[in-house]
Amino acid sequence: MDTKPAIRQDVEERIFNLQKLINELQKEAKEHKKTQKDLKNTEKKYQDLYDNAPDMYASVDSKSARILECNKTLAVATGYTKEEIIDKKIFDLYYEDCHIDVEEAFQQFLTKGEVRNKELILQRKDGSKLNVSLNVSSVRDEDGNIIRSRSSWSDISKQKELESELQETISKLKRKSSFEKIIHTISHSVHQSIEPQTVLENTVESLVNNIGGVSKACVFITEGNNAYLRAEHGFPQWYIKEAGLIRKPKCITWKTILENRLISCPNIENDTVIERSAKKLGAKSYISMPVNIDGNTIGAFIMLSDVENGFNSEHEDLLRIVAEQIEVAFSNASKANDLLNSQKQLKNMNENLEHKVRERTEKLKKYAEELKDSNNELEQFAYVASHDLQEPLRKVKSFTELLASKYSGSFDEKGEKYIEYIVDGATRMQRLISDLLSYSGIGKEDHIRSEVDLNQTLKKVIESLELKVKENDAEIINDKLPTLITNENDVFRVLLNLINNALKFRKEATICAINISSVEKDDEFIISVSDNGIGIEQQYLPQIFGIFERLHSRSEYPGTGIGLALCKKIVEKNGGNIWAESEKDVGTTFSFTIPKEQGYDD
Repeated sequence: MDTKPAIRQDVEERIFNLQKLINELQKEAKEHKKTQKDLKNTEKKYQDLYDNAPDMYASVDSKSARILECNKTLAVATGYTKEEIIDKKIFDLYYEDCHIDVEEAFQQFLTKGEVRNKELILQRKDGSKLNVSLNVSSVRDEDGNIIRSRSSWSDISKQKELESELQETISKLKRKSSFEKIIHTISHSVHQSIEPQTVLENTVESLVNNIGGVSKACVFITEGNNAYLRAEHGFPQWYIKEAGLIRKPKCITWKTILENRLISCPNIENDTVIERSAKKLGAKSYISMPVNIDGNTIGAFIMLSDVENGFNSEHEDLLRIVAEQIEVAFSNASKANDLLNSQKQLKNMNENLEHKVRERTEKLKKYAEELKDSNNELEQFAYVASHDLQEPLRKVKSFTELLASKYSGSFDEKGEKYIEYIVDGATRMQRLISDLLSYSGIGKEDHIRSEVDLNQTLKKVIESLELKVKENDAEIINDKLPTLITNENDVFRVLLNLINNALKFRKEATICAINISSVEKDDEFIISVSDNGIGIEQQYLPQIFGIFERLHSRSEYPGTGIGLALCKKIVEKNGGNIWAESEKDVGTTFSFTIPKEQGYDD
């Protein structure tokens, strides 16, 4: 039997199977190569994502606390290269003052295996600070032991700035509230008591209790060459005993009295005038204000703070008001003493005790009425004085314009400019006085209510602003407004001011669009004036209704700063409220309410 064909066939089959196996191996090798390539691409994408992530990342060895790996974001944020960061100790990235917090976070990580939202401070290569929020997770081995950490930092610098701005705003509001409370307390004390001593004691107590950082306050009143401590709050007994009487011209008390001026010292350690006993109190700064009665300096009001630079211009203004209130208290006491002397004479002449008490009461009532009449006369005087200022201003303006017209070309460029300044100043003064008269006149005119169609009132407002509307190429649209019982002149003035504001504060290269709308509530109507102007930043919204409050210079936007204050006064006199909602560069909406049943506040 010939075995060669069988052997050949077997060899061919083996060759075929071997070739088939080779083809399969080649196919697998090709697929493996593709998988390796895909894996490299995936790793590259992951590395790119890791390097350019918005947060800063690093891996840290749990035993040595050395950085094993970091992303590019961390390097850019801190000013180092990745090579400079790797192998650093994690503590070296942090600002020196927060190392205790860093150690605490590290111990927390070793104990719990994680850290969540820990606020710390990184130190950049140039030494500057970077506020961050730290989050750390752990990488463990098969036995559950931590072998390294994954740390991430989020930049919270902007958040910290906003928090700081918010705190400053809150502090200002708190200071304002505290100052108002102090003034109210002192004013109430002045009107409730004819004893200056009671007023002085209430004053120093209110100042210490309501102003942060102020630990002590006192008042010295002079008698001849001696200044006596008449009221204090916060001082120890040894100081009261030692400094209860100060002879002329010793220490800051007499310096304030003799020079009759406010004295502020930001750092007591550097002060050469204040007495040694005052330095022993531990205060860091002080402010001293003279107390004047009928043009004569009779004492000094002093506040001490536990911090350096504890006082600013706001405290100085407050202390001036306090000094004025104390002057009123002494003046009232003097008048009251005169009154009491008169009553004592009447008492000696009158045997009936009940009659004497009744007579004293009547005299006090009369005195109160005289004070009220005096206040009314002062208010009327201020109104008339402001009114009479307009005539000389008109003359200044008209004669200056006549001078410029008649002698045109006779002046050099500087002279022409001076005349322009005079005319502009007189014009602005006239406008300011006019606005002030309008503001002070609210509530004095006859307040007649009638049925008012706000659509017709708005039409009159737009007609009066027709020229400005055309100059600004403005579009004014309105919903159907209600008809209600109110004072048409008041609503006209409010709408006129609000629409005029929208025209004034328009955005450049944008069509000025103004919309007037209304919403009916259970007991009131809400009227809104919206625009697409430059808007107002949120932190300035609470102050825009104050008189003379301006957010822009007069060269940018003309005006007196009284318009919105006028609107507020009119609306509140009619029993309503006014407010604003705004977004910078988007626009502003002013809204005010008109009660359905109005009560006018006289």
